[in-house]
Amino acid sequence: WKNSSAAITTQSIFSEYGFTEDYNIFKNAFICNSIVNVEKKRSYISKNILEIGSGTGTLTRFIKELYPNRRFTLVDLPFNIPFAFLNLINRYEDASFLLPNEYEYKADSLVDFSFVTNNQINLIPDSLFDSAVNAMSFQEMRKEDIEIYFALLRRTLKKENIFFCLNAVEKPMIVNGKEVAIRFSEYPWD
Repeated sequence: WKNSSAAITTQSIFSEYGFTEDYNIFKNAFICNSIVNVEKKRSYISKNILEIGSGTGTLTRFIKELYPNRRFTLVDLPFNIPFAFLNLINRYEDASFLLPNEYEYKADSLVDFSFVTNNQINLIPDSLFDSAVNAMSFQEMRKEDIEIYFALLRRTLKKENIFFCLNAVEKPMIVNGKEVAIRFSEYPWD
């Protein structure tokens, strides 16, 4: 954070959000800076980005601020989507938005922000995305759901792509009344 070459600095966070101590904002700024560094090292430019488990949309908001021409599809549970939508429309009121109830009729890569529920992922066109992000939500899912999302990634990412995945090494979850360890190393990477 003390490095002035960071894309999102603490000063830019304070300018945007005030002097906040919101962990979520700082976490997403750190993730954004990490993505920017990976892209710079690889000389890679992402135009269409898929974010699985977007939460409040703060990561997408940071990336859009740095790269206004990028387009995003945000996948999340139906009750989380309003938070991301409100966060993004508040910041980018002139941007184009496609909500879940519109998606199946207008799926379009030219929309700035498309929102898709976890039950609509089959509507996303093949080979649409240059990159994808999952930050700290696979660790909250059942193994079966993680497998579904990996199938989505394989289908919707272009051959040349970057997938940025930041999750706990291991997280205990209660699934069907039993404690199960969700392990990063056991995601279906192959």
